[in-house]
Amino acid sequence: MIGAWKASRRRARRHAERAADRISGGWDELTDRAIDYGARFAPGGTRAEEAMHVSTALAIPTVTSLADRADDQVFGPHDPSQEDVEAFWAEVDSVVGGLGRDAGFLKRMKARLSVRSLTGSGRMAARVQELKDAATARVRGEPGNIDSSSTRPESETP
Repeated sequence: MIGAWKASRRRARRHAERAADRISGGWDELTDRAIDYGARFAPGGTRAEEAMHVSTALAIPTVTSLADRADDQVFGPHDPSQEDVEAFWAEVDSVVGGLGRDAGFLKRMKARLSVRSLTGSGRMAARVQELKDAATARVRGEPGNIDSSSTRPESETP
């Protein structure tokens, strides 16, 4: 089930309508696999910042040039060509394939079954962080409640 979900995301990224979106999707694929292998990123980081984390945490120095290339092709004056997209994805596949090459069997299986990359961004991650913050506030005795959309004071919350 997890593998099918990851494969579906990969397929959607690789076959996005716009060439620039396929380049962005390739970068997202690389960072998702890095997350599954234990890399951690600050929310809202740039590709260059993410590349620094990957190159440090997973000892893959080539990702910094790949991040620069992605930025150039996505934000450049012209859309990337189909050849640019294919070359970018080939390099992404090489980096992603190399992640598991040096890892042991258990680490590869843990990464393959990891849901961190599936839940690490977006609405679910934001809601989980809100719950963590509210729980921390409760432990510290600070005012607040778990329902961040509520405008009622905590004393009036049922």
